[in-house]
Amino acid sequence: MLKHTQAAFLTVCAATLLLNSTAWGNPHGLSSSGHWALHLPFDLEPSEFMGGRALGMGNAFVAVADDVRASSLNPAGLGALESLQFAADLSYSSYEKDYMDTYAAVNNLGVGPELNEIRSLDDSTADIPFLGAAIPIIPDKLTAALYYRRSAVTGSDTQNSGLQPVLNGLVFQQNISEKNIEEYRKNSYGAAAAFNYSRQLSFGAAVSLETLNADLREMWTTNTYTGSARTAAVSYGGKIDGDDTDFGLSLGMMFKPISDTSLGLSYRRGSSFSINSSSTDTACSFDSCYTANETSKAAFDTPDIWSAGGSWQPAPDWLLSAQADWVKYSALADASTSGITLDESIDDGVIFRFGAEKTFALARNLNYQVRAGLFRIPDHDGFQAIDSDQMHYTLGGGMNWDKQIKVDLGASFSEDTFNSVLSLTYTL
Repeated sequence: MLKHTQAAFLTVCAATLLLNSTAWGNPHGLSSSGHWALHLPFDLEPSEFMGGRALGMGNAFVAVADDVRASSLNPAGLGALESLQFAADLSYSSYEKDYMDTYAAVNNLGVGPELNEIRSLDDSTADIPFLGAAIPIIPDKLTAALYYRRSAVTGSDTQNSGLQPVLNGLVFQQNISEKNIEEYRKNSYGAAAAFNYSRQLSFGAAVSLETLNADLREMWTTNTYTGSARTAAVSYGGKIDGDDTDFGLSLGMMFKPISDTSLGLSYRRGSSFSINSSSTDTACSFDSCYTANETSKAAFDTPDIWSAGGSWQPAPDWLLSAQADWVKYSALADASTSGITLDESIDDGVIFRFGAEKTFALARNLNYQVRAGLFRIPDHDGFQAIDSDQMHYTLGGGMNWDKQIKVDLGASFSEDTFNSVLSLTYTL
């Protein structure tokens, strides 16, 4: 009788904690029941690859953007093109990103870890992040471009705590959890144009069809044992599986007051997606089970970004650039945190970027470049226990043949991410 009473007590406690677990969800997206919902944290989303040259210079490129990749960064930069141009990129990324373990504490009654337990999603991806073509429609006046931009990420995390004693060792619990990002792929199909008002001033705009394909799954189970017999179990399974579309918008301006100086300004509207989400909660005790199913929506939002920067050539073979990005990180909380208690607010932030490029001549029609840069991402995760404030360092190099063929390689390094991109640009 005592054993049955203890098991029933633990089952009731587990069910109570399950129903009240909405306060410990992930701040970036959730099902209406408040679960972690498998949403991909914004700081795990792939870097915005703007080509190997831009990445090597810390992506401080809004005032430099002088090839077809300007379409999605600062479309006004397309005005610098004088001939038909094609571009293609290949990227590789690896990461090991922390997140709050939603159920680590509530699954362990009295003996579990603290609520600030941190777990990690990790994986690596190779992709084609950019394809594009641009052509001057009216020389020195109007340039148009078509482009395809893509980012993708996968990740997984599993845990099996094994049996843990509860109530002086009379009862044991085993916790098993899995989180899998089987697919998270965003595609942009865009068209851009730039208009040269004068030799010093140009304006640009780009519109795109944004698509998100997601397949994200989560499962956890808490088994309660009295002696060697399992007397209770509480489990949750959830998935987000589907796709959604939105329209993207980019606006830009480029101003060149003198020949060796350029100023750039751009605005990129964040995308908003809503994908079907479903969950199943099950509680079992003494061979009887209760199951509840729910369907809802999971929100995937990315912030608006304003960028302003400048570049300067102190000498013909040197290029220096600096940029400030104002990122509306608060959109992450505004759209997704209904019913969630956060340890800290998700505030808008500024990313400062710096880059440099040095050019060396090898022959009359052949030269190469070396590049370096850095930028710092502010903390924006919503939890005191997780510090997403990180410094990123970048390196890169490139080679030009006869001003027609350009090959660039860039890489960025931080505490838990590595991103690289190889670019090919051909100008007729």
